Amino acid sequence: MLLCFLLGVLLTGLLGLAQSRDVLDGALLDPDSYMRLVRLHDMVAAHATLQGVARDASGTGTVLAWSHLLDSILLLAAWPIGWFLSPEASLRWAGVLVGPLSVGLLCAAIAWATAPLTDRAWRWTTPLVAVSYAPIVDYGFPGVIHHHILLAVTSIMTLGWAFRATRGSASAGWRAGVWAAIGLWFSPETMPFTLMAFGALGLAWLTEGSARLAARSLRAMGSALVLLVALIVTIDPPQGGLWASQIDRVSIVYVWMGLACCGIGWVTWALDRTSLADTGRKALGGGLAVLLLGAWILGNPVLLLGPSGLLTPKQSHAFFGIISEMAPPDTVPELLSAALPGLLGAMVVLGMAMRHRTVLWGYAVACAIVVVALGLAHFRFDTYGAVLAAGALPVALSRLRVSTARARAALRMGVLAVFLLGPFAGLWAATGSDEDDDAVCSVQADIPLLAPFSGRVVLADVDDTPELLYRTGVLTVGSLYHTNIAAFMRLRAAWRSRASPVEPGAVRATGAVAILACPGAARAALVQDLPPVTLFDQLDQDQPPPWVTLVGRGADGSALYRIR
Repeated sequence: MLLCFLLGVLLTGLLGLAQSRDVLDGALLDPDSYMRLVRLHDMVAAHATLQGVARDASGTGTVLAWSHLLDSILLLAAWPIGWFLSPEASLRWAGVLVGPLSVGLLCAAIAWATAPLTDRAWRWTTPLVAVSYAPIVDYGFPGVIHHHILLAVTSIMTLGWAFRATRGSASAGWRAGVWAAIGLWFSPETMPFTLMAFGALGLAWLTEGSARLAARSLRAMGSALVLLVALIVTIDPPQGGLWASQIDRVSIVYVWMGLACCGIGWVTWALDRTSLADTGRKALGGGLAVLLLGAWILGNPVLLLGPSGLLTPKQSHAFFGIISEMAPPDTVPELLSAALPGLLGAMVVLGMAMRHRTVLWGYAVACAIVVVALGLAHFRFDTYGAVLAAGALPVALSRLRVSTARARAALRMGVLAVFLLGPFAGLWAATGSDEDDDAVCSVQADIPLLAPFSGRVVLADVDDTPELLYRTGVLTVGSLYHTNIAAFMRLRAAWRSRASPVEPGAVRATGAVAILACPGAARAALVQDLPPVTLFDQLDQDQPPPWVTLVGRGADGSALYRIR
């Protein structure tokens, strides 16, 4: 595990060298990273735990769905760094270290989780392929400050302990529940994997010979889950308080889920101590599980739709339709680089199921198919497919059975090449883009232009909102966070407003006193469905409407206009 951790950190750091100069100069690689640091800086300044960012949404503020576990980790990591650097620099450096360290932890977790199925001689391949997969390393580069990789760490640890708990280890069940609760604290995105792990224990109770041992594991995991999630909600409640139901961050919704799992675990444990026939016990236990978890889902039906269920269909289409990581891979290069690792991992799981022919291995195949399907639906979830492949490769290399040593070595080299090089076929199949010559503007270069507008609302590209908040004192109109969809829709309407001799009402509704544009940039996704007569198109073609006055141009070609 230590070797896998060090290899993961080292390889990720080496791959990030290309961006090292920008990162050292203060640039981050992801808008969410800037937004997280903005909230952290606000919390440090206020000496209080904050839920959102006050300067977004034209100064009315945007609540972020993120809980505060990663914030706490960053503050702790920044503390010793702060002995040598300023508070702002120490937080940024703590964040820069998060990506490579998270990838190292992920590689160690995968190697540990799959250890019962692998030979020691092949576990080193886990970090090798994990760091070669874009869905993992893109979230692990230095300069990406987010919880995406840590979600995968907690998910694989939950599943790894559940795998051990299916053999009846109550201590493994407790550990599975603890890791599941930590994952939910980072983000409820791990909820499907928590239910997968709990379902594996339930299936072991229904089908395996040692039902009483499996019931102990079920009881332990359910108890640990509800106790720890309840504690987490108490110390880190959502904006609405302890009893606010919120599906996009840890809240009372997941306490109810924990209670359902706990109830199932204790009832199955109690049933094993009755004189009921085996069939009756399993019918009662299985029926109760369906009833409790079904009631939980029916009580929160929006869970089936995720964050999009919190919006109207029009808002959901407008919002998620322009977020690239929420789009499905729809070209051959994208499918190869993003979805192929998950498919390779699922094939190995299928091979293991065909060899062992047990209900639990069949269940593992179903779970692998779900992981692949999630990746085919959204780029964002291809990370889990890549994790599946990184764990499946050493399993495949360890389980190959060929009569001669030479044939076995050749087959292993072929399998390694497919796992390692297959996703790179997407790079070879990719074609050049016509957008390579489009102008690219830098927020950092616009700082002098924006200085006089500190404390006032500036309309800008929605993707630049987090960095504008981080680098300047301006107020922004909206951002790509669904918790304040109204602000985003106002920003969208402003950029989509048609040419007019006077300031359009949609622009006036934002409260903006200035507009930051990047002439010559690629046409924004916000206006792709409209004829090129929008405010964005006018400024993109450097033909500003008569109701704005040019304030100045940045060194990168950007233009700042004052609204008359």
